[in-house]
Amino acid sequence: MPFKFDIDTTVGVIRETWTGCVDLMELKDSCLPERTHKDYVLRMAMIFDFRQGTASIDAKDIMQFALWFGDKDPPARHASSYREKPVLGSQRCSR
Repeated sequence: MPFKFDIDTTVGVIRETWTGCVDLMELKDSCLPERTHKDYVLRMAMIFDFRQGTASIDAKDIMQFALWFGDKDPPARHASSYREKPVLGSQRCSR
């Protein structure tokens, strides 16, 4: 999986870094190691960094993931960073 994460307990945030090509299943699978990590706390803030990645995900996949993720344990706050070129199949993801 082209994914790594760090849990910063001093500020209560999960930082994800994605590299390579990402698909919908990998996005879903990434949740398990975070949620089972000893430092995880319910509803931690998250930072998603996709600047080093590309994606085989379209807008429909993003909506499916958002609905699925929202039913699990959505973060209290989240932020995403992308390259200038859209990486998640949606023009709105360009910056």
